[in-house]
Formats: sequence, C-alpha cells, structure tokens
Amino acid sequence: MTIRARKAQVSDVPGIHKLMISLAEFESYSDQFNVSANDVEDIIVSSNTVHLIVVDSGRHSCVGLAVVFEQPFTYDMKPWLILKEFVVDEGFRGVGVGQILFQYLVQFAKEADATKIKWEVLVSNDRAKSFYKTFGSEHQLEWQIYQLDLR
Repeated sequence: MTIRARKAQVSDVPGIHKLMISLAEFESYSDQFNVSANDVEDIIVSSNTVHLIVVDSGRHSCVGLAVVFEQPFTYDMKPWLILKEFVVDEGFRGVGVGQILFQYLVQFAKEADATKIKWEVLVSNDRAKSFYKTFGSEHQLEWQIYQLDLR
C-alpha cells in the first residue's frame, strides 16, 4: 500500500467531510457541526489562505486530513500556519498515516516560508499530545486560550 499526503482535490470532498464529522463526534461538538460538503468544495476551489491536506492510501483517497490556515502578519513578518483540524480515519491509525500527514504539513509550512505551526489539543487527548511531542513540539505554558462565544 502506497500512502502519500497531498493537497486536497474536489474528488476528496466526500472523504474529507466524513473525517470532519468523525472529528466533531470525537471532540463532542457534532450538535454544532455545520460544515457541508459544498463548503468543503468551496474552500478547495477558491481559498488561498485555508489549505486542506489529505492522505491518500491508494485505495482510499482520504484516510487523513489536516486543515491549516495562514496567519500572515506576525512579529517576524513571516506567516505562521495554524493547524485547525488533524484527524486520521480510525481504520488507519497506528500505521504511519499521521506521521506522513504531519511531515507533509511541516514541509508545506517551510515551502510557504512559515516560521511556526501552532495548534490546540484537547486537554484529555493524551494520545495526540504524545504524537505531537515525537516531532519535537512543545506545550506552551506562557499563553492561555480565551474565547468569546458570539452565538
């Protein structure tokens, strides 16, 4: 089986949407999930700042997904990538899909001349924390996340 990461294509929309729904269920916000397949297609076709990266296993076109957006203005005048979503299909966990996806994301960031990749992890998701640490990432203790819900 050849597994590779790549930028998403319109043909990936059903698989991407399925992974997004599974992530919403895992993170307990499925009752608020409001992304349609058409929304996903619009991002792939028309966005220059939001990027969808998928892992293609050959037989299954979308077994992993990373959604990143660019934060263009930073203190060093270089973009940062904000990793918004990172999910691997449950049937493909433990076989290196996540590593391939994250390595591709790092290369993608370097090619974009980004100086950082930032993301959030659920406090209870110890598996994700361990995974990210294998790449040398650090938990930032000096910053706290605040949120204002406008609904």
